[in-house]
Amino acid sequence: MWIATITGGTTTLLLSILVNKSIEITSTLNGILAGLVSITAPCAVVEPVGAFVIGVIGGALQYFGSLLLLKLRIDDPLEAAPVHLGKAQNLLGLEPQRPC
Repeated sequence: MWIATITGGTTTLLLSILVNKSIEITSTLNGILAGLVSITAPCAVVEPVGAFVIGVIGGALQYFGSLLLLKLRIDDPLEAAPVHLGKAQNLLGLEPQRPC
């Protein structure tokens, strides 16, 4: 579980550096939360590599979802909606799983 958490935070940190040329602490913390939200449902059935991928996808969805809300001028002061976008990959079945 901690692999997805760290990966989600690191992904949003790197994206904020690449896109905005600055470090955004709130985005990084929300990326950590996005990693936690993303790994919650499948945590019992994924391998560590899968947790890494889930964290990357969750962090990226959070970061770009936050940018989309800003562009659409939708007020979400806590950025709760982008944090929970990581669950979309679980609903669509995009998380890697170990074979049965």
